[in-house]
Amino acid sequence: RRNGNNIAGAIGTTYTLAARTIEDFNGVPIAVMVRGTSETALNTLIGNSLRLQLMIAMLALAADVGIAALLGRSIMRPLKNLQQAAWRFGMGDRQARAEVYASDEVGQVAQAFNQLAANVAESEDLLRRQGQKEQIAAARANLLADLTSRIRQSLNEQTILSTSVEGLREVLGVDRVLVYRFHPDFKGGDITAEAVGRGTTMANRQEAQLSDCHCDILEKLEVMANMVAPLLAGDELIGLLCVHQCDHPRHWTAEEIELIQQVSLQIGYALSQARLLQQQESTATRERQITEIISLMRE
Repeated sequence: RRNGNNIAGAIGTTYTLAARTIEDFNGVPIAVMVRGTSETALNTLIGNSLRLQLMIAMLALAADVGIAALLGRSIMRPLKNLQQAAWRFGMGDRQARAEVYASDEVGQVAQAFNQLAANVAESEDLLRRQGQKEQIAAARANLLADLTSRIRQSLNEQTILSTSVEGLREVLGVDRVLVYRFHPDFKGGDITAEAVGRGTTMANRQEAQLSDCHCDILEKLEVMANMVAPLLAGDELIGLLCVHQCDHPRHWTAEEIELIQQVSLQIGYALSQARLLQQQESTATRERQITEIISLMRE
């Protein structure tokens, strides 16, 4: 029979024992044979195996920690960037956008934020430009009303023309506004009123189809963009109201074209009124003179 036990020797060495009985010819045990094997090599092997497993476990744990840190940074970085972009946009920086690092869920959120920010900025810009346009239109309406009032307050033709060109230049913000008055035979004319500062329209003198004579006149006046409206006193064409932009080509808006036409109508109305009052005054003066002559003759 075999039996295995661990026993310690006198010097602390562990052995593994194996025992077997020795029997005679009749099968009766007469002795025991014992064999002992030192466990030093086995213990060393087991210790090395345990240390190796512990090292592998520590390496695996360190790898897990490193991977978790990398994944954490890869997730937190775009989230932090998105948070900073949203904060800058909320503080008024309409150019703030989030960087898109990937096409995952975080990347899709960043793309959605960028699109939303672009839409908000575009809407605000549209509202701002619309507000500025309305402010300009309101300012021009007020200036036109004031100009019309000042034009009608005078009965002097030169005062009417001078007031008109000064006011129109201020309203349009152009370099020059003038009145070209035709001679009675329409073979020429003179500039009878002019306002210098910093309908037929011309956006660019070099691109417009004009006669050589007309181009020469505009070139002498250093005109790059031109807008003209007729001046009518009643049914009589008496001249032209001209608007000049001299420092750069300019495309006139429909509102500006309508404005110069309205001003030319107001000038024509004021001139007609002034002429009518002058005629009435002349008639009244002649009647007084005739009455005085008749009175003297009767005396």
